[in-house]
Amino acid sequence: METSSNDQRRVHLLYDITDEPPVPCEFKVGDKVTLTTRAGDVYRGLEVAGFGKAVNPELRPDAFIYLEDWDCYWYATSPDMLKLESRGDASQEAVVLGGAHED
Repeated sequence: METSSNDQRRVHLLYDITDEPPVPCEFKVGDKVTLTTRAGDVYRGLEVAGFGKAVNPELRPDAFIYLEDWDCYWYATSPDMLKLESRGDASQEAVVLGGAHED
């Protein structure tokens, strides 16, 4: 039986990643981010899907964030390649939409 890329994505999301980062970082599951690759390609509107369960010190130790909505969902990226667009947390959005702002 042949598996689809959607099936592979579901397996990856269920077994390979977690909601908590293995090291502290500013990003959370559901955040919308812009990814700028080392080659300078920019991808906007991507969503943080989750985090690697552990950091691999021998292979890309800074890459532990997985993104939805792009072709390389299985390839972890590092926080320094991401820029926060908006928080995925509904309670945070309510505060912002409720009129909280800096003077």
